[in-house]
Amino acid sequence: MKKLTDENKVGENSIKILRFKSLFGVNKCIFIRCWQITLLILLIANTTMDARPWRVDQIPNGKKFGCINCHASSSGRSLNFFGLIVDTKVGKGSRAQFWNAQLASLDSDGDGYTNGEELGDPDGDGTATADGQLTNPGYSSSLPVFPDPPPNIKIEVNEDNISISVKINEQFRWENTRYESIEKFPMPFGNKSPHEIKFDEMGEIHWRNTDMIFTGYYIHTTVHIDRNVKPETRIVLGKNKVLASLRGLSKGIIGEFNFESNQLKFDGDYYIPYFEMPNILIEESADMRDWKKSILTEAMPKEYQWPNEIKIDLKKDKEKNTFYRIKILKD
Repeated sequence: MKKLTDENKVGENSIKILRFKSLFGVNKCIFIRCWQITLLILLIANTTMDARPWRVDQIPNGKKFGCINCHASSSGRSLNFFGLIVDTKVGKGSRAQFWNAQLASLDSDGDGYTNGEELGDPDGDGTATADGQLTNPGYSSSLPVFPDPPPNIKIEVNEDNISISVKINEQFRWENTRYESIEKFPMPFGNKSPHEIKFDEMGEIHWRNTDMIFTGYYIHTTVHIDRNVKPETRIVLGKNKVLASLRGLSKGIIGEFNFESNQLKFDGDYYIPYFEMPNILIEESADMRDWKKSILTEAMPKEYQWPNEIKIDLKKDKEKNTFYRIKILKD
């Protein structure tokens, strides 16, 4: 009996222990689940609070873009280029003013326009102007759009022909531009030829260096090495520089365009830019009512040297008076 009693006691204790484990296990499970839910709520709350809504009012014309002035999205998650710099100037949760002349003078996104110019306060004195275009200082793709000025047209009447000069006044661009080196280099078969660079509109580059052709891609705004590092580790190219990454070359090549000489320095050589020829239509009439296409002495070229004038010669009809008109057609 004693043995049975001992066994019963052991069994009873075992049951109690099992019950204790069971109760502890339930409590532990509940505790873990509650902790997981609490952590999830805290993480969500922390992510949402990354965007400080009051900071929109601390920068000029801040309500134009709202939280996207500093963040990658309106939910206030990762910081853009402008937000990374602002983050170095303000404490977490701080409501202290941070907009000043120094911040306004910086070009955070490397698009060629300062933060102040993009936000309508070039001086950084806190006086915002609503005039003009407002663009986002954190994104290089957000740029002011300026219409091309009207073309300049000159007509010179000579004895045998009529010479027309058209200056298109297109703004500088990298995309859809061909560059030709000033110097000509020996080719394998004895002749000489210039080097050639082509920048297409999709970010691809083709560089012909004598008989070798290199392909790759190019960037002409801000190059960000790592999104998780401080802004000081970025390479800011600016409006007049381009970075080409070419297959087969271990290092990228930075080209710099000089707006005084209108030449590109690339890998030690100097290049001249050529733009695609716009659609120019020249018509003539004897009575200014019925117009017909004029006959050119030479075919219209496919491209022109930017920003030079385009020269066009017409045959002159000496037997009758003729009126001419010039149209520059947009695509």
